[in-house]
Amino acid sequence: MKFSWDAIFNTSYDQNSVLVTETLCYLGIIFLSIFGIKSLYTGSEVYGFALLGFGLSIALSLAYYKASGSDLIHKSFLTLSFTLLYIYLLATGGQENTGLLWCYAYPLLIFTFVGLKRGLAYLIFIVICSIIILYVPDHPLVTHSYSDNTRSRFVGSMFFISLMSCLLELERERANAGMAKANATLEAYAVTDELTGLYNRRGINKKIDYELQRSRREGSEVTVILCDVDFFKQINDQYGHDVGDAALKLLATQFKNSLRATDYAGRWGGEEFALVLPNTPVQEGFMLAERVRERVAACSLHHQDIEIRLSISSGISSSRYFDQYDELIKAIDVSLYSAKKSGRNRTEPQIFGAPQLAG
Repeated sequence: MKFSWDAIFNTSYDQNSVLVTETLCYLGIIFLSIFGIKSLYTGSEVYGFALLGFGLSIALSLAYYKASGSDLIHKSFLTLSFTLLYIYLLATGGQENTGLLWCYAYPLLIFTFVGLKRGLAYLIFIVICSIIILYVPDHPLVTHSYSDNTRSRFVGSMFFISLMSCLLELERERANAGMAKANATLEAYAVTDELTGLYNRRGINKKIDYELQRSRREGSEVTVILCDVDFFKQINDQYGHDVGDAALKLLATQFKNSLRATDYAGRWGGEEFALVLPNTPVQEGFMLAERVRERVAACSLHHQDIEIRLSISSGISSSRYFDQYDELIKAIDVSLYSAKKSGRNRTEPQIFGAPQLAG
């Protein structure tokens, strides 16, 4: 892994979490190896081999993650390793009574690895272990004794650090949740038409692309319809753009009310709309397009004392005949042009036969 500050500031939260975890692993391996080797040279063989063993366990966990990609198992193993290291350092005192100093890193590490809720559970467990180690006399697993002053100061300072770590983690999770919500809102804005509330050109294009890929993968059929509002320029010129906008909103409502939950509607541009019907044969799509057309023709827009009638012309085709995006849209455009040329307020092609649909 190549370290880069740009990578930290320009990646998602999940990517940053992986980056931070890996960085902590490398630091843990380095420091445990350095102090383990130093302890061996200064005659503390047991302590030295213990530190090297913990360093090796972290290295193996990191290697497993690199090979398998299992982040959950990796972090769980790291949490277990650092928990055992904490208990070992507290029980033995470390070299020259310095083990306590390294225990302070535990709350920050645990919250980084497993988050707030699981981190609190581990902290409760470690508090119980600390009380046993520090205050239960003559415990067989404890090889070091502490003065009353050291015990009380360690407990007080560890409580303070744990509390601050918990509050920081809480704020971090709140910030991440707020950021995720903001990102979701921005993503929605990026694919939503502000006037109608339908997908915009970018959003509906993504749906067409996705459904075409799925149709090729699963052998299903997706039908796409392009609708154009008849004489829309006359409405804008005669009544104003506010009335034109109201007409587009009314049409968007008709589309929403006519489609199934699995279908998509989007504003293709100007007065054009696109309807995407997944898992729908073109014959069924044609019937739906006709229902939508009739529904639009039956409604009207009222401006002052004037009733404005609306109608749409539509072109239709499906992945059964054109499974590539450009070819499909071109075929639908040809059908839409034919509907306009044939008198408007109609859906083209006007038959169900495959040859005409494909042509």
